[in-house]
Amino acid sequence: MAANDSRCPGARRSGAAWALRSDTLKWPSGHGRRAPGVSGVNVGEHVAGEPGAQVRRLPAPDAELLARPGKASRSTILQSTCEPLNVSFVIESWAACAPGLDTPQRWSQWAAAPWLPEGEPQAALAAVPPMQRRRFAPLGRLAAQAAFDLRGRAPATSATQADDDVATTDAVPTVFASRYGETTRCLDLLQAQVRGEALSPTAFALSVHNAMGAMIAIVREDRSNSSAIAAGRMTAAAGVTEAVALLADGAEAVDLVVYDAPLPPDYTQFEDEPMAHFAWAWRLRRPRAGERAIRLEWLADDPDAGAAAADAAAVLPAGLQAMWFALSDAPSLDQAGPGRRCRWSRVE
Repeated sequence: MAANDSRCPGARRSGAAWALRSDTLKWPSGHGRRAPGVSGVNVGEHVAGEPGAQVRRLPAPDAELLARPGKASRSTILQSTCEPLNVSFVIESWAACAPGLDTPQRWSQWAAAPWLPEGEPQAALAAVPPMQRRRFAPLGRLAAQAAFDLRGRAPATSATQADDDVATTDAVPTVFASRYGETTRCLDLLQAQVRGEALSPTAFALSVHNAMGAMIAIVREDRSNSSAIAAGRMTAAAGVTEAVALLADGAEAVDLVVYDAPLPPDYTQFEDEPMAHFAWAWRLRRPRAGERAIRLEWLADDPDAGAAAADAAAVLPAGLQAMWFALSDAPSLDQAGPGRRCRWSRVE
């Protein structure tokens, strides 16, 4: 759907979310919330112009309610007109895994002179019992290691689950973002089908895009909110947008896990950027007054403008470019995908 598609008057696509007119209300797909100030109406259907789309006209929600952070679901990232979407956030802590980059010190050195990681790292996943560990493919091990390391380094929040029957858990929502996910598992299933073999239900269950979040949640007995994002070269930016939406929904902090790996040989013809095994995780929160933060701006598509990455990050896939920007002193980073652009920058 084009960014200014007239089939959905009042809505305009801005990356992973929608900017809406004041008389229209719809959240990013997959959030079955009730509209603030509107009773009896479920939101979260597919967006207009996409398969199965429904457009539902709603009364304008109360303006005062929308202005109160934490009271109106995702209200602070909705725009009153079709303007580009801008969000700001603070990275409270981080963790990352990639070949040759296994400590914070090495990542800091890498940020000063980035290079494309090569090879396939072996994440230990010592925190995972052996019977559960064997379910994680190499990419899953990377993502899980980053997620577990982040929880070990992140400061405690007041959002905890305390229950006589459930161990106290850091109940922070998590967004998992991967451009391709478990592509190797998916290809194995397709090849088995071509050979006429019975498909493994377990293999299928572990191949879907949200399987990573489910497996990690099972290991750490985590009942908090989890979502899975894929948005091409803009996947990391889309993951940030989803995370900031959860902050606007009242979450004290949100964990973002971004991970990817090279495509299997049969799919390499579809590669359109450098590829590497990597996973990183950020704990995000809202900026405090006067605090230095990162701003992510979704910009209108401009085919003539382009959006070349900074020279230092040009050898990296888009997901690693975002990590490089967070660790470096670069003032900004522009990224582009089909029909969309975004800019990362620093603000006070």
